[in-house]
Amino acid sequence: MSDSRKKEEKKVGSRVDFFKHLSSFGTVNLILFLINFAFREYGWWFYWVTVIWGVFIAVNFTKTFILSDKLNEGYKEGNIREEIEKIKNK
Repeated sequence: MSDSRKKEEKKVGSRVDFFKHLSSFGTVNLILFLINFAFREYGWWFYWVTVIWGVFIAVNFTKTFILSDKLNEGYKEGNIREEIEKIKNK
């Protein structure tokens, strides 16, 4: 299996994992909302879970869809430069 194939499989896998995470987020928060609605005389608390978990969803989205290619390219370029410097210094 080629490196590019492995790289693409990893990218697709991380995107699938993101959507699993997103569907869990929606399902769990809907259930928490319904529980909180049923017992609302004790106050509203479900939104704390939603906000905190939402921050993690946003970070996961950024990492998966925005930064993944940029970080990989930067890492690759940095390693290439290091190897070139090692060869020059020999």
